[in-house]
Amino acid sequence: MSEDEGDIDLDTLRQQTETGSRLQEDAANADGEETDAFKQMLIAALAERQEAGSQRTVSFWDGELAGLLDALESDPERLRAVGVELQEALGRDPNPEEIDRSEVAQLAARLGFQEADPELVESWREAVGDAARQL
Repeated sequence: MSEDEGDIDLDTLRQQTETGSRLQEDAANADGEETDAFKQMLIAALAERQEAGSQRTVSFWDGELAGLLDALESDPERLRAVGVELQEALGRDPNPEEIDRSEVAQLAARLGFQEADPELVESWREAVGDAARQL
């Protein structure tokens, strides 16, 4: 092997093995552990609701949002249009027949979570799948 070939092989090996500092690796591992811990909490919460048959309704106090939903409910065409836009924004096939006040609120909340923290939503989807497989 010539000296040039040895330099190339050594340089190639260095490039292949460079992964960052130990601090970067520790941070990546910590993020992974936090994600795994949160995912486990999600799975436990989903299983608890499923097993206990506890209420599956989400409610909160917001008079202004309630007024908006009341107005949309009074205008079915606009309610459906907003619902279809939300479905499309979430990558779903539009289905105007599914749209009602509750569906619009659900879709808006899901889109809000997706926009705010896509990784959270991905963990949630994985947790839902894992919880379903455990049943």
